[in-house]
Amino acid sequence: MVSVPMRMVKRLMTPVMVTRPTFWLKAASERALPVISSYLTRMFPCTAPHLRYEDAVYAVMEKVKKECLREQMLFLLRYTRWARTIYS
Repeated sequence: MVSVPMRMVKRLMTPVMVTRPTFWLKAASERALPVISSYLTRMFPCTAPHLRYEDAVYAVMEKVKKECLREQMLFLLRYTRWARTIYS
């Protein structure tokens, strides 16, 4: 995103726009959602759904076709489940 100097913004707008706070509030509220969502995606990049262990095992068994990849994913599931019970 390119930052524009305030003097250039004021030059492009009418004097009524510059002096009315409602104009700035409306403009800020229109840009609020995209800005907040971009910060959230940078802070929390992992947005995948979380599954229970049994559901995750079932999903891996059903959806992963390659045997080698399936074994690796199941090992990772077992390891993370084991590590959670040990360290919690």
